Amino acid sequence: MSCVLSFVVPCFNVREYIAECLNSLHNVSRQYNCEVIVVNDGSTDSTMIELERWKSSFPDGLFKVIEQENRGLSEARNVGIDAAIGEYIFLLDSDDYLDVKNFSVLIDEIFLHQPDAVFFTYHWLAGPDWYWESGQLSLPEKTIISDKCLMLTSLFKDKQFYSWAKVFKKKFYQDECFPAGQNYEDIATVPRLVHKIETLYYLPVPLVFYRQRGNSIMKKKTIKNAVDLSKGTTNLPDLPPASSVAFYSSELKLYIFLWSLGDLASSQENNRLLDISYKEINSNFLSSFCRDDLRVLISTYTSRKQFKMVVKAWLAYNFPDALWKLIKVKKR
Repeated sequence: MSCVLSFVVPCFNVREYIAECLNSLHNVSRQYNCEVIVVNDGSTDSTMIELERWKSSFPDGLFKVIEQENRGLSEARNVGIDAAIGEYIFLLDSDDYLDVKNFSVLIDEIFLHQPDAVFFTYHWLAGPDWYWESGQLSLPEKTIISDKCLMLTSLFKDKQFYSWAKVFKKKFYQDECFPAGQNYEDIATVPRLVHKIETLYYLPVPLVFYRQRGNSIMKKKTIKNAVDLSKGTTNLPDLPPASSVAFYSSELKLYIFLWSLGDLASSQENNRLLDISYKEINSNFLSSFCRDDLRVLISTYTSRKQFKMVVKAWLAYNFPDALWKLIKVKKR
C-alpha cells in the first residue's frame, strides 16, 4: 500500500497521553491514507494495552505497533523510520498530539509543491485550555525556498531544532540516523538533514500541540544531559561560506557550549564527576568551535552581554580551568 506520509510515534510509559495522541491521528489516517507507526520502547506501564485497544480503529494496514526493549528515543525513531512506507516522515512524540483542523493544509501544500521538507509552527501547551503559537521562523512564508544559505541561517538563528515541527522526505533519513543513546538528538541531526535537502516550504501554521512535562529531559540538570547537549554541534555539516551562516553557526556553537556548562554547574552530582565532565564538554566545544568562529563573533558582537560570551569562549581556549571556576562560582 502506498501513502504520502507516515507518522512515527515512539512511546515509553505514556499511558496518560497516548490515547489523546492516537485519537488525533485516527481520522487523519483514514481521511488522507496516512500510515501510523508506533514504536513501544519497552514500556512498563499499560501503554501497550492502550495500543492494542486502538488497533482495530485504524484502517487496515495503516496502523503498526513495533515492540522493542528500551533503547531510547533516538533508536525508537530510527526503527520507526526504517519501517515506514510513506514518502514523507512526520515524527510525533507520544505525549503530544496533532492539530487535526490544520492538517489538511500540510497535505495540500505537499501535493501542490512536493518540497523536500516542510517546516511549521506549533502550539505550546501549558494546560488543558491554555496554549499559544510558538516556533515561528525567519523564513519566507508559503513559498518554495531553494537557497541553502537561507535555510541554514534561519535554523541556526531561530534555534528551532525540533524534528517533530518538520516533515522530511524519508529518503533524507537513509544516511542520517538519530544518535543512539544521546539526548538533545535533534540538535545533532536536523542540521545535517537541512544540509541535504534542495527545497523547503515554510508553513506558518501550528500542526502540533506540544506538551513539556515536568519530568522532561529539557528540565533535568544532569551530567549526561549536559554532555549530550555539548555533543550537538560537534558534527555539523560542511557549511557554505556565507557570512550569515558563518555568524549564526558560530553563535550557535557558543550558545550550546555555555548552556551545557550552566546545566552541568547546576547539577547536584559528585564534584569530581562534574570536573571530569567539564573537560569532556570543553573538548567537544573546541572540536567544533575554531578560532575563525571566535574572530567572526568578535568582529560582529557589540553589546556588553555579547562581549562576556566571547570572553568565555576565549577562556575555553586559553584558560579552561579558570572558566570552569568562574561558571561554578556564578551558579552558587
